[in-house]
Amino acid sequence: MDEHIDAVETRMEELVQLKQHLLALRQKCASEALAESCGILHALADNSCHK
Repeated sequence: MDEHIDAVETRMEELVQLKQHLLALRQKCASEALAESCGILHALADNSCHK
């Protein structure tokens, strides 16, 4: 049972981290812009969304 609880806690932490990444990415491209100026694409390309 404790292993399952630990697994759930780990997954919850991962999901919170994912939410933070998604919120940061959403702020980078809040408008309808060309792909070349899209902050989300730039963050994915240079891996800065994982910092």
